[in-house]
Amino acid sequence: MTEGNHETGKRSGIIHQNDIGRLNVPRLARRSGRLGPMAFSYQTDKGTWTLYNREVQLNGGRLQTIYFFSRGAPKSGAPAELPPGFSVKVVPTTGLPILKRSS
Repeated sequence: MTEGNHETGKRSGIIHQNDIGRLNVPRLARRSGRLGPMAFSYQTDKGTWTLYNREVQLNGGRLQTIYFFSRGAPKSGAPAELPPGFSVKVVPTTGLPILKRSS
C-alpha cells in the first residue's frame, strides 16, 4: 500500500514536515508544539484573546515580567495563566481586555 495517490500528488491523512507552514497554526504553537496547558483566554465582542507574558529589561537593568493580551501569536512571549491577585476588565471605549489588580 502507498501513502497517497501518486497520480494526483495528494497524500492521504498524513501531515508531513513540509506541510506545517501551510497549516492554519499560530507560529508560537508550531515552535513549541502546543499553546500550553494553562494558557488563559478571554472572550470579548472583538474575539478571543489569549494572555501572554515576557521578560523585559528595564533601563536600570532590572528584569520585569509584563503581561499582555493578543488575538494571534505575538513575536515574542509565552502563553500565561492569570497571575494571582489580578482580574480581567474590558475597557469600555475600546472593548479591549486588560489586567487589573483585584482589590
